[in-house]
Order: sequence, then C-alpha cells, then structure tokens
Amino acid sequence: MRRGCSECRIIGSHFVEGGAGGVRITGGNDPFSPQHHTHGNHICDNTIIHMGRRYLAGCGILLMDAYENEISHNEIADLYYTGISVGWVWGYADSITRDNRIEKNHIHHIGQGLLSDMGGIYLLGLQPGTVVSGNVIHDIQARFYGGWALYTDEGSSYITLENNICYRTSETSYHQHYGCMNTVRNNIFAFSKEFMLRLSRPELHLGLIFERNIILADNVPIYGSDFDGYPPRCCAAHDNLIYDISNQEPVFFKYHDDGRVLYHEDMKAQYDMESGSRVANPCFTDLEHDDFSLRPESPAFRMGFHPIDSKDVGPRKSFS
Repeated sequence: MRRGCSECRIIGSHFVEGGAGGVRITGGNDPFSPQHHTHGNHICDNTIIHMGRRYLAGCGILLMDAYENEISHNEIADLYYTGISVGWVWGYADSITRDNRIEKNHIHHIGQGLLSDMGGIYLLGLQPGTVVSGNVIHDIQARFYGGWALYTDEGSSYITLENNICYRTSETSYHQHYGCMNTVRNNIFAFSKEFMLRLSRPELHLGLIFERNIILADNVPIYGSDFDGYPPRCCAAHDNLIYDISNQEPVFFKYHDDGRVLYHEDMKAQYDMESGSRVANPCFTDLEHDDFSLRPESPAFRMGFHPIDSKDVGPRKSFS
C-alpha cells in the first residue's frame, strides 16, 4: 500500500512463505500534501509466517509515514527480522507518523540468530499518540546484538507501551536507544539473557517513564546502558515489582569498568530510581508453561498492577 491509500482493510488473510515481508504500507510525508497521506487503514486478524525466505530483512508488517492506522490481532512468526516496524524519520525530525494502534498481536520466534538490531515491535522517531498495548512477544533471537521484544529506537517519542507480555529475548525485553516522554507501564518483562532493560543514550530531558511493571530476571542485571557505563539518568522509574528467580537479591546495575554492582537501595539513594518499587515474588500461575497470569496473592495487585488478559491475542476465530 503506497501513498494516498486510506481506510483500506487487510483482514483475516494468510501470508505464508514470503520472499520478504508480509504487509508494507508507505505514505507521503509532506504535511502540506494531504492527497498523498496514508491513514486510517486496518491490518487485523492476519497470519504472517515463514517470511524473509529470500530477503532476510523483511518485516512482518512495515508501516512508514502514516497515521491513525490499526495493527491488531495478527500472528507474526518464523521470520529473521522485526515483527512490526513503525516510523519513519530518524531522531527528532518532524514526522507525520502519529496515533497508530498496535494491539493484541502475537509475535514470536523471530530473528532466529541470523540478523541483529531487531525486535518484536520496532518504533522510530516522533509518534505522538501511538499506543502499543496487549501484545505477547517471545522467543526473539538476534545474531550478535539486539533481539529485543519492544524497541524504541532513535528519537522515538510520546509513545505509550502498556499491558504487553514479553519473554525469552536474547538481549533485553525493552530497549530505548533515545527518545522523549515515552511511557512504559503495566507490562510483564521476563527472562532476557543480557539485561532486562536497556537505555542506551542519556539526554538532558526525561526520556522514559517506567512504572507499575513486573520484571522477572534469572541472574542478569535489571538495567543496562551503553554510554559512560553508568545507570540511565533520563528515566523516571517507580512502583515496579522486581524478582530474580535465581534466589539472589536482584542486581539492578553492573558497572562496566570495575564490576561493581548496585542493588535496589543503591538505585534509590544514588540515582533516585525505583522509589516505591518492591523486590518480591510476583506469584505467576505457571511459568513452566508460559502462563503469566497472577495468582490472587500476588503483591502486584497491591501496587496498582492491572491483570493482563491475553486470551484474545492473535487472530480471532471469527476472521480465521
């Protein structure tokens, strides 16, 4: 779908064995040429699997320079790069992309160790009003680096990411390169292999609000940062529930140069981060079978966490 396409629907379709990606939508980015704008499209209840068989960098769904679109209830699996990619300007340049909804998609088994710098859902540039909600993303494997579930790349700003379940990633569950005023709340992040979260570039403004999330680690630090070897200083993190199943006190950060580590109290005292957060067992129902529902006694409820209903994630039967 190219520029000028509006109010189109791709619903209940099957895309299988593609040479590149599944669905590509690109619009005109001149705000003064509305006839070229691409908006109001619905990509819903589709199955997009076994893609990238000739061009490995094909995305399941690629949305560029478009607004007010809905990407929901799709299953995207068995490809070698990003599941859903939405942008498209680099850094803080003016962008026409806004108010897109990426909801209730099931994205899994992508990357597969062939490409790097990729993720389940990739976002780029200014995107006011864009919401990423209710997605289940798991088994993301990069070649050398990357392999993130949720990835807000250069300049990603004014985006809300909430109620997502992300687990088994080769680097981190969430990565923000740099951006402004993104809100990450009420998500479950579990079992990443390097860090649980990464904020790469500190800037002199608030880049991220990180609140009421559940983080489940297995002997890896909670935070990672590329610049200066210090914890992220552009993040307001609070009221999160954090637990390490290795029965160790969670390490919140490990310094690059000398291997020193910071624990919860250190993060609060030295960096004013994770106030109101708790270190406690979230009490998931059945981790062995990837059931991240919470038992009634979970301390998350007392912290304001809202249960995430994942029963209707992926294509709905009425459209299959």
